[in-house]
Amino acid sequence: GSFPLFLQVRLANDESQILSRVERKELTLAVMLLVVVVVFFFCNVLAFIVSVLELFKIAINELTILNNVLVTVNSSVNFIIYCIFGQKFRHL
Repeated sequence: GSFPLFLQVRLANDESQILSRVERKELTLAVMLLVVVVVFFFCNVLAFIVSVLELFKIAINELTILNNVLVTVNSSVNFIIYCIFGQKFRHL
């Protein structure tokens, strides 16, 4: 899963003082992509749950509303993540 990847990124981050400028940019990109994937999973896992419930004709209106909010938040957060990491790239 993503846990070993997280550990590798963390280890590489600890060693970032000895990395070249290009390697630091690649590490920052890997961290950004990991953050995007984790946020996507968190914001969209409820959509999967709601879909499974709908297969069994179970409709929970509050879950559907929360799902819609999380999917919308995911799109907005991605933009913010790209802006934050974009600034880090400019300063390297």
